[in-house]
Amino acid sequence: MKTPSTPVQVAARDAHRVAGEELLDLHQLQPLAALRLFTGEPQHPARPSRLTVGFDADLCLFHVPLGEALRTLTGELVRATYVLGRRIGPA
Repeated sequence: MKTPSTPVQVAARDAHRVAGEELLDLHQLQPLAALRLFTGEPQHPARPSRLTVGFDADLCLFHVPLGEALRTLTGELVRATYVLGRRIGPA
């Protein structure tokens, strides 16, 4: 695995450490769980949103399969990011 390079990546990887002490594994936030925090419907975050024809989408496309992207945790794997149907990155 690559070394985390952004504050968010470092926080996700090190969420099990508080003041240098290890916490139980059940306090760790796994990458897929973190991603799901951002993929729910705005009014019902626990309910996964769906891509629907005719609606603007929030979407992140990777150069690799999702499993590999979650193991690697680097923005270099992002092919494109869309918010409300408009591409916002990468350039």
